[in-house]
Amino acid sequence: MGFVIGHPKLPDQSLIYTSRIVKVDSRNGVVETANTLYRLGDPDATYRAWQLEPAHPAFEDQQGQKKAA
Repeated sequence: MGFVIGHPKLPDQSLIYTSRIVKVDSRNGVVETANTLYRLGDPDATYRAWQLEPAHPAFEDQQGQKKAA
């Protein structure tokens, strides 16, 4: 699950759920879910700014570290 940032058809900050991620190929920028292969582009500027903000409570782990979305 995560929050939408910079999607052309979904409003920012919409909470979404995806299929289970089964493989991440960060070298080639590909993510495979149970149903789909996604080619990742460059992170949206809004996402980059979000990375620098204090973590949203939904994305904090037990030690208060921000988790990757």
